[in-house]
Amino acid sequence: LGCSKAKHHDERKMKARSLLASAVATCALASGPAAVSAAAAATVAASASSDAASSASSSVPALPEVAGNADATRRVLAQTKEERQRIIDERRLAIDFYDDDDDECYDADEDKHGKCDLERFPRCGNDELICYNRTNRRDKFYSDWHPRFYINYRRVLCYPASWEGWGGCSSCSPGRYCKHEQRCILDEATYCCEGEWGCDDGDNDEDEDEE
Repeated sequence: LGCSKAKHHDERKMKARSLLASAVATCALASGPAAVSAAAAATVAASASSDAASSASSSVPALPEVAGNADATRRVLAQTKEERQRIIDERRLAIDFYDDDDDECYDADEDKHGKCDLERFPRCGNDELICYNRTNRRDKFYSDWHPRFYINYRRVLCYPASWEGWGGCSSCSPGRYCKHEQRCILDEATYCCEGEWGCDDGDNDEDEDEE
């Protein structure tokens, strides 16, 4: 869709240039050879100016998509990286695996994926831990074709802290979180998360009971 819009924009720009050149040439021919040369120079200058303006416009960095409405977008874009990290630390949002640069959220009301609005996450009590219950996307994948996961605001819950250690929180649902790869794996049964699970080592599976 983006390529189609860019192509349509270029076609309109070329058509405008053609019309400008035609009009200038018509007036110049009526005024003599000297006017023709001046008109050609003016057309080239106008074209260069248009290209420069277009290049400057395209060099402006695009604002990140935010999972939420206009108020959420303004709130998130106004926060610095340092401020967001402070919120994450104070509210223990990383007690369950969370990467503010990589994780993305989904807003069902806006039907939009994007950067997470930290204010939309529940405020868990001192005896509770946040759990994101990420789910897999069907339209976005890693280079090895494992699907990317996202956080749905409606699925983020506070679980009793006493559940920590025996799997009460599902960082990925469905799927399983691979710590050293910092991502969820949907087909955990056939995947080797080196040093953690699924590699038939026996002693690497963190969920095995210690005797």
